[in-house]
Parts: sequence; structure tokens; C-alpha cells
Amino acid sequence: MSSKRKLGARKDSVGIVGMVYKVKMTGYHGTTYENAEKILSDQHFIESHRDNEWLGSGAYFFAYKAHADWWRTHSRYKGRRTEILSADLEYTEIQLLDLDDPEQMQQMERIVKEFSQLDGDTHVRAANLSMEERSHQLCWACNLMKELVPEIGIVIYTFYPFQRRKISKYTSLEGNQRQICVSNQSIIKSIKKVEGENDAG
Repeated sequence: MSSKRKLGARKDSVGIVGMVYKVKMTGYHGTTYENAEKILSDQHFIESHRDNEWLGSGAYFFAYKAHADWWRTHSRYKGRRTEILSADLEYTEIQLLDLDDPEQMQQMERIVKEFSQLDGDTHVRAANLSMEERSHQLCWACNLMKELVPEIGIVIYTFYPFQRRKISKYTSLEGNQRQICVSNQSIIKSIKKVEGENDAG
């Protein structure tokens, strides 16, 4: 994969370290109170390695706080106190796989296709997959990219709700969620609690 991938992430600021450009953005993570306290104490996120994580193995964030707030209303958190954490994410261009960028998405498609043909892998399936099947396939593809291109430490993609498609009555805009998966822990800086965002469940 080319090392000249375009920067596609929403940028809060861009800094220069030596001659390396660093992009900075904020990620938001909704979780239980107990998990949040552990993360804050350790200043470390535990990575998920389930085989149905959409963007592969890593620590997950939303680009917007409102989506982290939505996430903690999930049935898994019913009756539990929850928190929203924020983290500063700092990465270089070479570390980013931005699947909102058509060029990068096409590169990934080509690489995964070539690998599958050479390896005879059965992960590449036909169209019209269920949502669960799609999550397994994309998880495998993202993990493959991270293995083939070790520099990749952060994957970003904007998802559109599959089951609750929401279209604005007045503007026709569709709701979406920009998700971030970080597999290189050095990218995660300054983990903080988002004040005023605790919930008793």
C-alpha cells in the first residue's frame, strides 16, 4: 500500500514533530462506570479481539460524543452506571487507513482480493450477506490489512445504520456514525472523563 495515503480524518489540529506531520483528533468511548475507572487509572484501553468487530481488532471510539452517548443506551448496559471517556488521538499519515477515502477503500479491495485468490481464503463471500456475516468479513479484511501493512495503527470509517435508517424530515440528511479503531496504543493520549456525562442506568 502506498505510503502517500490521503488524510481523511476530521482534524482538530495538525502539528509537526521534526519533519513528520501528526494529526490530532478526539475520540469518545462509552462504557460502564467500572470499566471507565479502570481505563482512567491505567490510562490504557483494552483492545477487543472478537471476530465480528467491524474495523478489526483494537480499541473503539466514536468521532462524536453524541454517538458515544447513544452507545451506552445499548441493552448490555441496562441498569448499569455508565460513563463517557474522551481520548486525544495522535497519528501520522502512514498510520491511517481511512475507509471513507475511495482510493484507500479501492486499494484495500484490491489487496484483499489478490490475497484471497492466492491463498484460496473462504472469507470472501457472495453479495447479499447478513449484517452479522458482513461484520465477520470486514473484520477479517481489516485485520488482514493491519497484518500486511504493519504501519497501520488506526482505521476510520463512517457507518450508516442498517436497522434504524434515520432520514431527516426537513433536510433529507441521513444519520451516520464515524467509528475509529485504534490498534496502536501509542496513538492514544490523555484519556479523560467527559464531565457531566455520567448516567446511573
